[in-house]
Amino acid sequence: MPTPAHRRLILLRGAPRETQTAAQVLLTGLPAEGVLWVGGDHPQALPVAQVRRRLGESHDAVVLDGHGGLDPDALGRCHGFVRGGGALVVCLPPQGELPQGWQPRLVVPPYTVADVGDRTQRRLAAVLAKHAGPATAGAPPDRTTRGTAEQAQVVAALRQAWAQASPTLTALVADRGRGKSSALGLALQGQDPAKVMVCGPQREAVAEVLRFAGRPLPFATPDELILGDRRPRIIVVDEAAQVPVPALQRLVHAHPQAHLAFATTTHGYEGTGRGFVLRFLRWLADQGRPVARLSLSEPIRWAAGDPLEAAVFDALLLDAEPAPVTGTVDPAACTHEVLDRAALAANERDLRDFFGILVHAHYRTTPGDLQRMLDAPNLRMHALRHNGRIVAASWVALEGGLGPDWVDTVYWGRAGVRGHALPETLVCHGGHREAAALRIVRSVRIAA
Repeated sequence: MPTPAHRRLILLRGAPRETQTAAQVLLTGLPAEGVLWVGGDHPQALPVAQVRRRLGESHDAVVLDGHGGLDPDALGRCHGFVRGGGALVVCLPPQGELPQGWQPRLVVPPYTVADVGDRTQRRLAAVLAKHAGPATAGAPPDRTTRGTAEQAQVVAALRQAWAQASPTLTALVADRGRGKSSALGLALQGQDPAKVMVCGPQREAVAEVLRFAGRPLPFATPDELILGDRRPRIIVVDEAAQVPVPALQRLVHAHPQAHLAFATTTHGYEGTGRGFVLRFLRWLADQGRPVARLSLSEPIRWAAGDPLEAAVFDALLLDAEPAPVTGTVDPAACTHEVLDRAALAANERDLRDFFGILVHAHYRTTPGDLQRMLDAPNLRMHALRHNGRIVAASWVALEGGLGPDWVDTVYWGRAGVRGHALPETLVCHGGHREAAALRIVRSVRIAA
């Protein structure tokens, strides 16, 4: 049963101006600063490309304009901005029409916009419509954040680590909305600001940490901490997965005497969060110092069983898992298929099996990869099937076959050719002009 702390998904259909007006009317009862507009031509709209820079913020409502194409990565990030009791409002074209204008992002020569598929846009529209609630105004969200026993344990563990005389390493990972940033801020309460540094990819990313700390604390980017001469006793890095792993490694080496705490969101697969866990934490564990690993699983910014979270997980396959396999699979007992992508998009079990394999094998997998996989004209999907289930996946790109005009452009360094990494390398760096005409199949992802 819905609770006041559950978040809502609202789907508005119509022309861009119609849906924008409808969203404004719907959200009239909310303060303007509590609503984040993403995409579209609203005067305060945040460009979709900048959404990643706002991770860590909380809003009463987010309006995501999808008339120019519903961006899977933006959808995955925007839902995490909505606090409990709030709403994600998605604006789409009228029923029966698909978003237009996004297709050039997937075009590579010699293909054209007409060759780009629309399977992902159809999927997102259908799944969101299935989960959407009524387009009615709700009560303003309660902005009071109530902690959980689990969060209190994390705060206590951080304070205990920072009270030690010897420097400590701590890693905190959690899905969106679990109170990671607020836990960091609460743990920093009472610490001497002169001995603390809050760090992140940009100040906006650590806004919640600073808010819950209850007092002004100094902020620095990783580069500023690596290159500067400040030597804080406690360094807290929030949204650490947004920082390149080499920079995090240099930060560890630059501050051997500091208590270092790294926190990040590992929301579904969403790429960088898994990279942080698989690459950085593995490296950190090999440095000869103990690493305390903390986690948060219980939602704190919204209630458990949140309808909006369920909708986004369903739409973007954030909970995709490989097919269960018992024992060792004999390759001779498998059948190879070149998957028809229209059939794959229509078969939820096959789609989840295939994508789940890639998600668990490749930490850089993002929601945007789902769109490339289903719709990019230069890609092909291969699979091995065992007992009716997909147990191995391969994603390849078709490259080469370029004409003389492209050869001269690449050879003389005037421009690269998108989607043709191997021919471009052979022509530009190897001097093999004839390589541009070759038909090449490049492996993008392969996993079992």
